[in-house]
Amino acid sequence: MKPVAQVPMWIMYLYAIAGECEGRLFGRLPRFSLLWARSANHFHFYSSDKARRELDYNPIDFRAMIQRTADALTRDKML
Repeated sequence: MKPVAQVPMWIMYLYAIAGECEGRLFGRLPRFSLLWARSANHFHFYSSDKARRELDYNPIDFRAMIQRTADALTRDKML
């Protein structure tokens, strides 16, 4: 998914600090934390290679998955 807008890191850190202060003040989880701000500054990539190797995972094409889901929902009279 493409980002909607680019936000400067200093704004994210400022918002995170404010969110953590608000969370402590009102005794709840912050809306946005420093951990999330730090994480937002990095790209995260994942691989399914281990699942393929160890679990015999075999992903299917997105269109095929949608078709299977629609067929199952139709069969079960849920669609």
